[in-house]
Amino acid sequence: MPKALKSMWQSEYLVWRAQLFNSACSEQSLGVSSVINSSFGLFNQFIIDQVIMNKELASDNEQLILQDSNKLYYLLFSKIYASAYKKRLQIIKQYHPDISAELCQHALTLAKQYPADEQPILPWQTTQKAEGNTWRADLFSMRVVYKHFIAAFFDRQKPFAEIIDAEIYAIIVKDKKAILAFSDISDSYKYSAILMNNIDEAYEKRTGTSLTDKNYQPIYAQTASMVATQAYRLGTISALMQIKALYPEEFPKIEAHMTSYIKLQLSTLEQDKQ
Repeated sequence: MPKALKSMWQSEYLVWRAQLFNSACSEQSLGVSSVINSSFGLFNQFIIDQVIMNKELASDNEQLILQDSNKLYYLLFSKIYASAYKKRLQIIKQYHPDISAELCQHALTLAKQYPADEQPILPWQTTQKAEGNTWRADLFSMRVVYKHFIAAFFDRQKPFAEIIDAEIYAIIVKDKKAILAFSDISDSYKYSAILMNNIDEAYEKRTGTSLTDKNYQPIYAQTASMVATQAYRLGTISALMQIKALYPEEFPKIEAHMTSYIKLQLSTLEQDKQ
């Protein structure tokens, strides 16, 4: 997956960046949705090609479900990456009004230079025949994750938002001690369990039945959690690095804020753990 994302990004990053900037300023998400949809084909084909070359596909049904799992994790990664990127640009706009107008003019210029294709995303591939075979539990699990994961992820994030931001800032400023301290929460079993419980509760609320009564495989949600965590970090860091490239004279203020924010969150960390 990381290699497939990197391969797709090499040709598509200017369009992604343009639409993410424009979305942060215009509050319109259509361009971002379009670039996510149109880029999936490149991402998916990279993975399909690799597994064919490595002779890792035993049947046509395996290729069908591989495209579906590619789509699941790609969409989760892309949507959370885009959300984190947009959020960080909007925070910069709010706290640095001196560059806000220029930033949004830059966003508008980029969006015109690099418009997103209106290409639909590849459809889910699994057939009714495949649903009846040994992949049934996988398909059910993927559908549960696709429907409930993103909302569950952000619900889990809300009470810990300051810790997560401080951990990302520590990664940027290379404060290893702070990264380790914050990871006591972000890498903990209890933090992961909140997300899994959120998914279970959302499913039960929608269907009236518990996931424990179904043929559910939690590995899909656990993998999604790792993918989403990485996406949120990368989206936040990418947005800040773009601000650094555009406004190098302003960035020392932002770095100073990061350092003070890390210290503030460290001072309340024990309470936050409770």
